[in-house]
Amino acid sequence: MIFRAAAWRSASRCGNTTNTANCVQVNLATPGLAGVRDSKSGGDQPVLIFSAGRWSQFVGAVCDSR
Repeated sequence: MIFRAAAWRSASRCGNTTNTANCVQVNLATPGLAGVRDSKSGGDQPVLIFSAGRWSQFVGAVCDSR
């Protein structure tokens, strides 16, 4: 697996780690890559993989749209 299991994070607005059922998780532990998954899936479920640059552009666009 390219992404370390312990490195998955949910947004702070998702609440504590026991309340992440409806959240998206991101993993930035692999240099140059960003993994995104549904928190309900976990484990070895499908992961969307983006380059770090594309992920940064996406996050920037979301922040600019507030």
